[in-house]
Amino acid sequence: MFKKKAHFIISISLPVLIFCSSPENTFTIEEIDGVKFIHNHSPLWGNQNKIFLELIRSIGGLEGTDENYILFQPKDVALDNAGSIFVLDAGNYRVQKYDPEGKFLTSFGKAGQGPGELEMPEYMQSDDEGNIYVFDRGNNKFIVYDNDGENINNIALVSESDFQIMNSGNFAAFPRTFYSGPEGDQSENQALIKVYNRVMELENDFGIKRQYENSNLRSSGNFFNYTIDKNDNIYLAFHYQNRIEKYNAEGNRIFRMDRKLNYEESESIEPVTVNNARYGMVSNFSRGIEVDHMGRIWVINQTRQFTLEEKVNRWQADDVMYHFEIYDPDGILLTTMKLETLTVSKYFRDRGGFRIFGDRLFIVDALNNMIVYEYKIVEN
Repeated sequence: MFKKKAHFIISISLPVLIFCSSPENTFTIEEIDGVKFIHNHSPLWGNQNKIFLELIRSIGGLEGTDENYILFQPKDVALDNAGSIFVLDAGNYRVQKYDPEGKFLTSFGKAGQGPGELEMPEYMQSDDEGNIYVFDRGNNKFIVYDNDGENINNIALVSESDFQIMNSGNFAAFPRTFYSGPEGDQSENQALIKVYNRVMELENDFGIKRQYENSNLRSSGNFFNYTIDKNDNIYLAFHYQNRIEKYNAEGNRIFRMDRKLNYEESESIEPVTVNNARYGMVSNFSRGIEVDHMGRIWVINQTRQFTLEEKVNRWQADDVMYHFEIYDPDGILLTTMKLETLTVSKYFRDRGGFRIFGDRLFIVDALNNMIVYEYKIVEN
């Protein structure tokens, strides 16, 4: 198949248009080389609470006695078109299926390297036909089950990346590791996203890495969480940059956005060595991104930075360190929201610890209480 040449969105150094769209100066927008750069200064809704989360149910927990509801290191959630809930119970090498009311239906998958078996399951998703795709990092492939748990396919993947199936049928690939040299070094491929067809031929790649003078950040400074909406728009939320981006399916950058924080961004502090272990002191930002039924963008961000003592003690903090930031489809910050259940899931992994399907939001606590919370997004 014909492969498109890589293309990148490169901004010129001077803005061609600057305007303020809010009489309250809650945000400003620059247009640079046809791309919107949005600077959020404060929430557009102020102190008004126009949406809230209503807890519907939870699945799992440490007090359970029914093995069908006892989870061990759950890592992800998926929904089919009928509203059935699939939980990737990674520590037990299985997928648990529940009906829309949370009643257990069936279980499938087991440990191993054979067809339909799981070695290191990381995340999953469903397609329009209700098939379940489990990404198995150990085998570097998608293990595909039908809606009843029958193994119907195994898709070998071509690179060390995370993959997500697009509505077009293509696969979007997101690198697990990066290298970015100092400013001006173009010796490495700079793409953040690669798109493959169903037979793993490269169709497109796009996105720009930040170049770092600090050698400690060249392999990790461009880490990000990601999600894809129903129109195959791709969203990136960067771990160590005050940066959130949206691309369309063709790879054109729609906007780049940042927000005012109550801590300073730092990328110059050298790692600190304590008891022969090195701890990076670079600023941490986003830890997850999803899109709801209204096209609003939900991001988990830190309310403050970890202290060195908290990092030495395995990143454990006593207070609520994370909250939701909710943006409109154009990247304007609407509001922030604290949620008590975020305190029990201080580790947000590749998928960010939460998922949104329509008006349902799931929080996955993989390490502490082994539980999945389901919320409804309610308009106030």
